[in-house]
Amino acid sequence: MKKILTIGISTIALFLGNILMASAESFPDLAENSTESVAANFLAERSVISGRPNGNFDGSASVNRAELAKILLLGLGESAAESAKNNDRFSDVKSGTWYEKFVARAADLGILNGYDDGSFRPEESVNTAEFLKMLVKTFSLEENLPHNFEDVSAEKWFAPYAGVAAQSELFPQRSLTKLEPGRNLTRNEVAVAVWKILKNKTTTSTTAATAPTTEKMAASAPQTDLMSQFSQTSDAVIEKNNSVLKLSQPSEKRARLSVSPGETDVSLIGLQFSAENLPADVLELRFKRLGLSGKISDFENFWIAVDGKKVSNNFVAETDEFVVPVDFSIAHRDTQIVELHAKMSSDAAPGVSSRFVIFFPEWITTNATPQGFFPFGGADLHVK
Repeated sequence: MKKILTIGISTIALFLGNILMASAESFPDLAENSTESVAANFLAERSVISGRPNGNFDGSASVNRAELAKILLLGLGESAAESAKNNDRFSDVKSGTWYEKFVARAADLGILNGYDDGSFRPEESVNTAEFLKMLVKTFSLEENLPHNFEDVSAEKWFAPYAGVAAQSELFPQRSLTKLEPGRNLTRNEVAVAVWKILKNKTTTSTTAATAPTTEKMAASAPQTDLMSQFSQTSDAVIEKNNSVLKLSQPSEKRARLSVSPGETDVSLIGLQFSAENLPADVLELRFKRLGLSGKISDFENFWIAVDGKKVSNNFVAETDEFVVPVDFSIAHRDTQIVELHAKMSSDAAPGVSSRFVIFFPEWITTNATPQGFFPFGGADLHVK
């Protein structure tokens, strides 16, 4: 029996040998290849942040509390916000506003709080101290890390969250000895900080395990709340017999896609798998549907194709996160395109949208070490 390597669950982004995907979106007001440009494009590709109507990123603009709630939730992969309602929790979050669902869901998850007067103040700018607390709560980051900030004394309410800024170098344009906790954040600073967390949150333990069954994998990742994944103790990447499976993504697989209800064959996400030095076997793939307006029942069934050839049975997904059992091999130094396909339901409502992603390397069960720039996102699909 083959021994399969599983990769730990609490990484959000990178493992060894990362591959930087070509940007699907470019902002003309950001210097090419600057840290701000790389961060903004990374987040834009994953629908975490977007530019202005004129195409610019507007990096020097401030970020308000409503905008930050949306960015953090989408960065987390938390898409189940459509039904979230304020229900008079915050006196100034009106029903039907674009940000109601994000604020309500973020409050449900403990990411943010209101003020003593019952307000949320959605249009108020976010300062550094507030941002760090929300960032730590969103991604379950370690508190009370060491730092050398002269303007952060131990008795301050935000002191437990300051160390993450130092350890992850969240604000590279600022002094190493001053946090400036009351300074309002710009869009550039938020983009760089969130990008760094998504890119660099790695684990340090080194335990390999036998592959879990589909049922166990599904049980280890709650369907509706990714928060629990980020707080678990996890395994780090271990290469098994020096076998490496590299992933990248052709730019055409990330395009906007319009489909009709009942359409019989839609390619939702495509990845390029390359076996670097030894053959690689792939046994399971796990996907998650994102999209605040669509739902999993918009898709009648799914299947996997490798280089255009179907390699799995049709199956029906009942939740936004699902595991697909497969069994295919990639020869030494060979490259194959692996795609998730679907048949649209005839009941899919016009105007809804969805996107399918693979968030973590451990979502690919293989005898090799997956390497790539996670998460991988598929087409931005809209029902016409």
